Amino acid sequence: MKPGHDQYVYRHPNGLCVIGLAATHVAFKDEGGITAVDFNVGKSDRSGIKVTGKRKKVLRERVAIGSE
Repeated sequence: MKPGHDQYVYRHPNGLCVIGLAATHVAFKDEGGITAVDFNVGKSDRSGIKVTGKRKKVLRERVAIGSE
């Protein structure tokens, strides 16, 4: 792994894994940083997916707040 490209993996006992960028990742530095977020994966735009369910709705709201 490249220096400054630190990541983390949280694994829940039910098998769900959450992968993210550590606070020390270069994306969170003052110079450079995050300039855009793209939800396009191949030919599918993931930003238009409608989520349902109480837990999914809360997660979606938190993701939207964190990406602003």
